[in-house]
Amino acid sequence: MILCFLLPLSAIQCQEAGSKMELDTADISALIKKKPYTLIYYWTTWCVPCRKTLSETLPQITKSLDSSKVQLLVIAVSADEKAVSEIRSKSTLKSPPYRLKFFGPDIWLSHKAAIKSSLEELFPDQQIWNNSVPVFLLTNENQKVLYKKLPSSLEHLPPLLHENGLLVN
Repeated sequence: MILCFLLPLSAIQCQEAGSKMELDTADISALIKKKPYTLIYYWTTWCVPCRKTLSETLPQITKSLDSSKVQLLVIAVSADEKAVSEIRSKSTLKSPPYRLKFFGPDIWLSHKAAIKSSLEELFPDQQIWNNSVPVFLLTNENQKVLYKKLPSSLEHLPPLLHENGLLVN
């Protein structure tokens, strides 16, 4: 049985539906509080750089993270569960296949509204949204954004990861 509650623009809160998890901002906030640091990656199915990051960069990064201090939340922004599953199946990522469910058609304008709303609710008074995907950021457990730029490779990991001892190597 799936229980859903309507929320403004950003999401529908649902309990687990099969192996997929649909999250609202309260769910994301609760997950952020579970570790001292959280890397959050919002992506869409139509974004070619997102697919490359899912298959190459994020698996490299997760191998280097100290999982006792930092977690990775990979959040798809798409209503197309089949496409999300297909893309995720090509990646070696072990993180849960979270989705941010939103209202409206599965197009850029709806994705944009959902991501923007989610970021504004999670990180009020912090300018994160730059009107493009993917969105990749590092936050602490108090939801203070520490870094908001996607690394293209392991060599370009944010200095904050190194400085705070968040890497195992």
